[in-house]
Amino acid sequence: MAEVDDHTVKLKGPGGAAATIALLGATVVSFIPEDGEERLFKSSKSSVAGPKPVRGGIPIVWPCFGPAPKEPPFDKLTQHGFARSHVWKYEQGNDPAVAVFTLEPNADIKKVYAPDFRLKYTVKLTAGDVLETTLDVTNPSTASDPLKFQALLHSYFRLPEGTLPSDVTIDDSLTGLRYKDKVLNFQEGTEDRKSFTFVDETDRVYADAPKSFVVKYGKSQQGLKFEFSNLGDLVTWNPHVEKSASMADMEEDGWKKFICLEPGHVHDFINLQPGQTWTGFQRLTALSARLSLPANNAAL
Repeated sequence: MAEVDDHTVKLKGPGGAAATIALLGATVVSFIPEDGEERLFKSSKSSVAGPKPVRGGIPIVWPCFGPAPKEPPFDKLTQHGFARSHVWKYEQGNDPAVAVFTLEPNADIKKVYAPDFRLKYTVKLTAGDVLETTLDVTNPSTASDPLKFQALLHSYFRLPEGTLPSDVTIDDSLTGLRYKDKVLNFQEGTEDRKSFTFVDETDRVYADAPKSFVVKYGKSQQGLKFEFSNLGDLVTWNPHVEKSASMADMEEDGWKKFICLEPGHVHDFINLQPGQTWTGFQRLTALSARLSLPANNAAL
């Protein structure tokens, strides 16, 4: 059974791995694999007790990404929707390596969002190095209207000591992909770099992203292997100096300590018919000195 307190659920997995999930937003705020090194970043100015969403970890963006559309049912929503801003229900189980959370309409949500929905989020430690997160979206409505939404896992990854965002590289999986660059007023382009790096402020949305790729953290022996299902877009984000300094909940020089790699479905809206369920899945494998770092997807 997982360890539960007023604000968090703590998991223990095989090989000594650990994860902590805030009830606020069902946000995974810590993932420590068996090598003992934290893989997620959370700002020291952000609290799992709220009232604002957690700045860091893996916040759930739902039912819209970015500024909300100005038409119903989204016109009363704030940036990135409301899933990360509400306390989720923890569904207690017997496995200390698994936690399930649910969110359904409540009085506060109904004030800003009318459609019926059910969100289920499963967090699981499957091995000493592996964290899996699964988001299920169900349309329980008996009416004929589809449930329209976007979904994204806004993942913040902590960089090893002495590593900067500019030291991070993503293998050639992004080469040739179309993107929209939000820093350049949504300018569209094609990624022509052999290996993606975080230079200056970064905020790009890639379409048709790969289902798996590897990230290396400079000269350190750490890295991450990413695997996705039904999350075909990828956002790469780092606020850099000026934007980071303007965030009230970001610690000083916080931008130096993380990168964001965010899988989702955000290029358009999913239309989920009544009675149907949509599922998005992410698997993170922590790579370290005891494991060889694959050079590209051919080695995965």
